[in-house]
Amino acid sequence: MHTGPGSHSEAQPPGEGRSTRDSAGGRPKRKIFPLSIRASLAIIMLIPIAVALGLASKEVASQSSRRDEAITVRQSSLVLDSLLRARIDVYAEYVPSAAILAARANHLSPAALDSLLGINFQADLVKARKLLDQQAVFGPNGAFAAFHRQLLTLRRGVDSGAATQDSVQAFFRNLGNTIDAAWIRTFNELQSTRSSDSNSLTTSQRLTALDSSFDAFTSGLGEESLQSNGSLETVLVAGATPAAIQSLIVSHQNFTVSTVDFPRLLGPQGTAAWSTLESNPLSTKFKGYVQLGITIGLNHDGPPFPGNSPAIADIAKSEVEWANALTHLVLASSADLRVATDSQANAATTALELSILFMALLVLVSVGGALAFSRAVRRPIADIGAAFESLRQGELELPYLDEVGPRELALAAGAFNEMASTLRGVQAQAIALSSGSPNDPSLLLPLPGRMGEALQSALNNLQISIRANEVQRQELFERATRDALTGLLNRGAALEALNIDLAGVRRSQGDLVLTVLFIDLDGLKKINDTLGHEGGDGAIRAVADALRATTRASDVVSRYGGDEFVVGWRGKPDPPATALLAKRISELVAKTHVRTDNGSLTLGCSIGVAVSGPLDATVLTVIERADHALYEAKKYGRGQVRWFEKV
Repeated sequence: MHTGPGSHSEAQPPGEGRSTRDSAGGRPKRKIFPLSIRASLAIIMLIPIAVALGLASKEVASQSSRRDEAITVRQSSLVLDSLLRARIDVYAEYVPSAAILAARANHLSPAALDSLLGINFQADLVKARKLLDQQAVFGPNGAFAAFHRQLLTLRRGVDSGAATQDSVQAFFRNLGNTIDAAWIRTFNELQSTRSSDSNSLTTSQRLTALDSSFDAFTSGLGEESLQSNGSLETVLVAGATPAAIQSLIVSHQNFTVSTVDFPRLLGPQGTAAWSTLESNPLSTKFKGYVQLGITIGLNHDGPPFPGNSPAIADIAKSEVEWANALTHLVLASSADLRVATDSQANAATTALELSILFMALLVLVSVGGALAFSRAVRRPIADIGAAFESLRQGELELPYLDEVGPRELALAAGAFNEMASTLRGVQAQAIALSSGSPNDPSLLLPLPGRMGEALQSALNNLQISIRANEVQRQELFERATRDALTGLLNRGAALEALNIDLAGVRRSQGDLVLTVLFIDLDGLKKINDTLGHEGGDGAIRAVADALRATTRASDVVSRYGGDEFVVGWRGKPDPPATALLAKRISELVAKTHVRTDNGSLTLGCSIGVAVSGPLDATVLTVIERADHALYEAKKYGRGQVRWFEKV
């Protein structure tokens, strides 16, 4: 803020905390001292720091990059693990779900199925669902939250028998493919961010092994669950279609290709998992079943195990063991990757620490010389710098700075304290104004400081403007939503509110309904002819008063037009309560007399009642039915209450 001649700023002599201005009144001139604080520190510290940075910066950057890369790979491997575990749990729920639906299709109870195959599918299903629900990726903020909501619906269908084998297979296949795609995408992103540093050769090998392990996992599962063509069990028990045999052959070839080279790249845990898979009798059986399925398909032979319960159970057990062995293989490869990245990160951290230590020793020499010079100003400068940084980050609740140290720093601390206090006051008043609280006590407190005096006038004007705008907004809202004669909701506001209620009814899936009463004043023309339009207006207001007296605050009560009124609410179907309300309205209106200078008349009304149905898209359809019921009420003598009945 500029000051005129004779002001305090003009009276203060140059050099006493203020800079002199040039003759044109422009920017203040700076006094050049022989040696500034910055220059002194630079001379003492710059040369050794430059040497230290030149010697160590390249090595620090390299080691830091390698360590960050290793940490990134490790974190990504954990993400890949979580996706894989989700994929495993999805498969674990699919198997018993499909088995139970297949049993129902063959008119077998769950107990009969368990006895036939020697597997408690119902218990496996309960356990699998619990494990799947515990996966974070299926939580409210997880990557597959939408799938989990669909899964809950599908589960109800499986439990009730409404789901089909095709729908269950299609859903779990789609979900599995989506998780596989997320795994591959995450893995590709991980590879794209890595450098070609030859020192991380082991990490690169472990990444390649993990990629091949996952290919083996997906193609191995593909051997059991043929894409859109049934399953291996179907081929061996019910017969093979050409498409199923083609899918089985492709999956088997993919598995063979993915596992031909990668065992030599595996780490210790991956090698052990691969050895376990190779030596597992059930895994060997599964591979034999795959070869058998391919052979009978190519030879066009019939299924070898139709109706053979022990064989079916053996196939199912080998499939589960095969999936578990593939799972352990991928998890072991991921664990080997983390071991390699931990080793890389530790080596890089050690080298980084040595480089930093070397830098610190060089810098320490220069810092020691600067400490004595900076002691008097270091803490005040640091406090002021930290305070300004906190202020820049939006933090206003700051402790007051001690006004100590050299005179310039003390003045700067005092100016900051005053500015922070002013900004806190501005913030408090701005919050009060923005929240629509023009009478907040904070608005009565004047802003501190000279800057506060300059801002107070603008805030006062803003406060006055906000109050005026709020009053105007309330008036406009009332005019837009209220009927001028009765004070009830007008037609547009009522339709908007009732459509919101109808949307809630549709979401309730049949638990709630929207009930609408269409009310018409009987004999308005006679009232107008006898008592004049003043009497007609009085009659309409009387009906509005009756509606207010008999309805709840939560009900939508409106003047729909002329002498027509609409009352609606969302709730449980309750015809007796609705009939009682209609009767109370009719009786209260009938007790009302309208008097003017021209005389007095007793009022009456007719009421039509309608309830929403599952096919109602808008509230207008419900109101039209209530209007039709009103027409019937008037046709049978007025003063009646009629419900809409389907014709």
